[in-house]
Amino acid sequence: MANLAEFSPIFEISTEKFFWNIKARVIRLWQVFDFKRNTLPFSSEMVLMDETGNKIHASIKKNLLYKFKNDIFEGKCFSFENMGVANNGGNYRTTRHPFKLNFQFGSMVVFLPTFSITKSPYNFVSIPEIVGGSYDTDYLPGNIIC
Repeated sequence: MANLAEFSPIFEISTEKFFWNIKARVIRLWQVFDFKRNTLPFSSEMVLMDETGNKIHASIKKNLLYKFKNDIFEGKCFSFENMGVANNGGNYRTTRHPFKLNFQFGSMVVFLPTFSITKSPYNFVSIPEIVGGSYDTDYLPGNIIC
């Protein structure tokens, strides 16, 4: 049950544990489609933010979409339990967190209607910083979702 789980703040997430439990708001949710079959999603991606404003990327791979597709909504708060962890690398990352979360078959998502995170998810980046070349392009600009 969700009320028996021990929850961690996002800043503590690392590879020291295999599975993590967090309470967070889904601040951005989107699907990535298969280029060969544009009608089928390849994955569902999201950015999660906890009460302190820390953010982390999370992914639901194609083989688990059926399990979670009707349970997660942008702008709402949830408990995410038994989440796997992996390194957050590559270009155009959505968060500066060194790790990301992956949904597993044993992961659980519970809507928390009385839990609220009201902190703004935005960290605006000035246009001169972006076009002037001083913004780190490994990350999406802050006025989008960082």
